[in-house]
Amino acid sequence: MARGPSESGTSLIWFATLMTVTVSVTLVLSTAIHQYLFARVLKDYLEQLTLATLSSWDGKSEPAVLAHSIQKVFPAQLDSFQIASAQILAGPTLEIIGCANWHAPLPVFQVSAVLCQSASAR
Repeated sequence: MARGPSESGTSLIWFATLMTVTVSVTLVLSTAIHQYLFARVLKDYLEQLTLATLSSWDGKSEPAVLAHSIQKVFPAQLDSFQIASAQILAGPTLEIIGCANWHAPLPVFQVSAVLCQSASAR
């Protein structure tokens, strides 16, 4: 009676492969969720800054200068936050675009990106 190849150790290979895939998916998902939440924090801060700037704006001064002065009083808790632009659009609508550096939360990934968001207030 002929014997086929031995299958001992096959389940160990499948288990190791499954664990590798599971850990990889978990790391990617946690990084993506962290980036999304960081973008929401940036958007929330920009909305507050836009409303505060528009409320304080007298119609004569430059809104970008006013936004920078308000930002100095209420600084963002974001890495390297900068106001990219602050301008009055059609009508009394103020739009502020801000950017901040995002870094991956896990030391496994040395990923960083500059995320920009905009907020408008009327």
